[in-house]
Amino acid sequence: MFIRPLFGIALGLAVVTTPRFAAAGSDHKVFRPAIDANGHSFYGVSVEDERCMLALKIYYFAPKALYDGRTVHRFRAKVEFARGGSVFTRTFTNRRTGNRSHYYTHRTRRRGCWARNKVRIKAIKVVSCSGRKCKLPKLR
Repeated sequence: MFIRPLFGIALGLAVVTTPRFAAAGSDHKVFRPAIDANGHSFYGVSVEDERCMLALKIYYFAPKALYDGRTVHRFRAKVEFARGGSVFTRTFTNRRTGNRSHYYTHRTRRRGCWARNKVRIKAIKVVSCSGRKCKLPKLR
């Protein structure tokens, strides 16, 4: 229940702090229920597009019960779009609890600049594992 207002605030900050994408098209999606990945709740994605570049921000909650000060969780996400096309993020890690976000940019020039069309988020898939050297499962 407290996650929704924080998502709105975080989305507003993302738009303000990325001025080169501010004039482009954008979309955001809140997932209800949130997508669970290894005990973490991935609850939203925002995307801004300009020409052949996408700026993605993935929002998630890391529960305190999963962290003891040395714990590391690794993630990789795939964001799918309504008109086709998808983006795989690089592997990202988290060591802290609470509401978190991951920022990622992706160029689409090699695949025909499909980002210049109005992109609308369809879904997100996330894989995760615990530990610095853990191996992430395949993401399709």
